[in-house]
Amino acid sequence: MKGDISAKEYFGGYFGLEWIGWRYFKHKGEVKIKWPGDIGANTDVDDVKENTDYSDNPQEPDGSADDLTRQFKIEKTIHWSQQNEKTYELRHKILQNKLYDYLRTCHEKVFVRYEENYVDLRVNVDPVTIYEIKVYQSTKQCIREALGQLLEYCHYPKDYRAKRLVVVGEAIPQHDDVVYLCHLRETYKLNLYYQRFDMENNCLDGEI
Repeated sequence: MKGDISAKEYFGGYFGLEWIGWRYFKHKGEVKIKWPGDIGANTDVDDVKENTDYSDNPQEPDGSADDLTRQFKIEKTIHWSQQNEKTYELRHKILQNKLYDYLRTCHEKVFVRYEENYVDLRVNVDPVTIYEIKVYQSTKQCIREALGQLLEYCHYPKDYRAKRLVVVGEAIPQHDDVVYLCHLRETYKLNLYYQRFDMENNCLDGEI
């Protein structure tokens, strides 16, 4: 970027990014800026090596219309990613707190555990149940994102810490979601369920 302010200073002042090199790349669904020089203390150097373009023609900003469009897209993508992450985390925490309060009305308070060993919620009564909360727009995506965590929390490295694994979300399950969960239970013998939390009435719908 030409002018009184450098591209490094512009993006740094706006986003507070660490500078690892003038490169940008897609990583875990996000576009991140990388600058050469001044690697931060928390920087994963191997990650930089793997994802940085070391070609002879790095995409330096040149002030052209295409370059300005590219910079705008980078800026817009980062801003969108940051805003979505904040919104997700806030909604997750709201649902988690509401579900915690609800479960404490259904069981003795001492048996309801909040974020113990990274588990969103756990109820230590027979059958022991762990709840993983996801606030995506579809039941299928909630299940997809929660399944690996639930299996790890229950079994890693070689254990059996819960009898019931429950994904909790706001999405209303569709017929295919019901069929899918039944298929998983029959095929893999998993006690895996989905329950929708009704935010307006502060209660759990029946499990599927």
